[in-house]
Amino acid sequence: CHVVQDVLDDAVEYGVLVQGCWAAKSSLVCSHEGEAWCRDRLLLHFTRERTITTKHFAEMSRLSTQAAREMLQCLATARPGHGWEFKLPTDAEFEREHAAIAQAQHAEWARVEKELTASASAAAPSTGGSAPAKAEAPTTKRGRAGAGGRGGAAATSATKHNKSMS
Repeated sequence: CHVVQDVLDDAVEYGVLVQGCWAAKSSLVCSHEGEAWCRDRLLLHFTRERTITTKHFAEMSRLSTQAAREMLQCLATARPGHGWEFKLPTDAEFEREHAAIAQAQHAEWARVEKELTASASAAAPSTGGSAPAKAEAPTTKRGRAGAGGRGGAAATSATKHNKSMS
């Protein structure tokens, strides 16, 4: 059905696939480049792992603990003793049913990882390895496509939406 394809095309244009679920692109929901960089680092992490600690995210993003916690609240759920878990369950069914999209998104994440690493290295002091300038607490533009509120929590399970569209 072409309606499903139209929805998938829009998802690719405005979102990123994380564990088979769609999240709004950081460029759409973040008010400045530093915030988008931090959010992309978090989303990239969630493409590989279900959980992260506040400390680990704060260190890798160079956010204050409070700012890291605020960004985490948008995309993850606090799990006492386990850190933060990505808000939505992994949707392996979507990834199987739309393998070409999943593979293209995987390739895009590999490209983004190279960019994030290069920008961190370029901005780092001679000791290397840190993110761009320390970011402040996240703020976002409201009312943009897929924003879903502060920090762009707009992660959705793709399979549920596809089934309702069929």
